[in-house]
Amino acid sequence: MDLQHITAKVYTRDAAIPVFTAFIPIFHGWIQRNAVADVTCIDVVDYTHVPQGPGVILVAHEGHFSMEEGDGPGLRYSNKRGASGTVGDRFGAAFGRLVRAAAMIEQETSLKGAVQFDPGHVRFVVDDRLEAPNSEDTYHGIAGHVQGVMDDLYGTGVSLHHLPTEKVGLTIDVKVDGPPSVAALAARFR
Repeated sequence: MDLQHITAKVYTRDAAIPVFTAFIPIFHGWIQRNAVADVTCIDVVDYTHVPQGPGVILVAHEGHFSMEEGDGPGLRYSNKRGASGTVGDRFGAAFGRLVRAAAMIEQETSLKGAVQFDPGHVRFVVDDRLEAPNSEDTYHGIAGHVQGVMDDLYGTGVSLHHLPTEKVGLTIDVKVDGPPSVAALAARFR
């Protein structure tokens, strides 16, 4: 499978809703400092006026980061292009970009610790319904790859759940008992 459009999301702790507009200057700063490894950041887009929308988006050549409310407040990374390797490698790369950005947000001094993520709840979506329809067959064909990546990163206590819906591509929720911190996960990708 040539999966390119893999999205990974980590939710904020206790469903805390941050002030989304605070991310506009943060993301602009990331562009100015070329702070995000492995991606070419281009622009920041403010969608905070859209209820349950994408919030604030950091547009990059390879994909987009968004601090959003959506299906729950959190940080999403949506890969657009350049994914390579095995199916597991592609999920791992998207997740790596996500947790490195989440760690940067948690350490952002302007937020004063107000945004913390729950690495025990991650959602993957394959945004390509032709390549990976949200079916049991597709889930069973991909779940083993995702499980392997998550087991390597988290160790034990990882469980996957298929969220069947016709409105989006393949959706997999990952729950982890006793996860390491976002910073510890990010360090595994350096």
